[in-house]
Amino acid sequence: MAELWSIPFHLPKPAPGETLDLVEVMERQAAEQSAGTPEYWTAQFELMKVYGMSGRIEESLAVLKTMMESDADLGPKARALYVAASSIEQTGEYERAAWFYRAVNSMKSEDRLVLYFGRNNLAYCLNQLGRNEEAADEARAAIAQDPNIHNAHKNLGVALEGMGDLIAAAESYREASRLNPLDRRAHKHLETMVTLHPELAKQLEWLAAHLELYRDPVRALLSQDDARNRS
Repeated sequence: MAELWSIPFHLPKPAPGETLDLVEVMERQAAEQSAGTPEYWTAQFELMKVYGMSGRIEESLAVLKTMMESDADLGPKARALYVAASSIEQTGEYERAAWFYRAVNSMKSEDRLVLYFGRNNLAYCLNQLGRNEEAADEARAAIAQDPNIHNAHKNLGVALEGMGDLIAAAESYREASRLNPLDRRAHKHLETMVTLHPELAKQLEWLAAHLELYRDPVRALLSQDDARNRS
């Protein structure tokens, strides 16, 4: 979700040997905006993100509280909640992050990426908490939003593996790798699962060839390009 982490304000060029303090810069630029203007809320949003990126979660949430109590539109509020959830997730507080992702999802944003990653990231947190059935539901909801993004297929695989449905998990990992060979996480999950359950090699005819091809993500991408060119 690159657009959620863009910084629209001017960042001064540091002098030679000087380190740019991004938090200080964003605090100053936020303070320069007139309250209630679109620029003010954009600056508050960016400041909240920078606090989160710096691990200053409580300060980030204080800015979020101000935004949520304002008359700002629903869209910016949903994006702000998403950023807060993502920042908390990075600290490993998965239960707390899940609460915020649920708040994001309850807002029914019209932003398709907020809708997708709100569900997908909630699935990830629930998997981390061992709540695989709930995670599977959220991952499927994310896939319903956009089946062509790989993340939720990977998280669905993790959930299904945790539930003991290894065949379905393997299929989900396979799809995640197909959609984005450069993200190695699904492939590594699949390799580990096959190591633990070697009987899968006999149950899935495609498995050996898939593992061999996607062991090299660049070769996998080239293979996909060749297949498209031949079609």
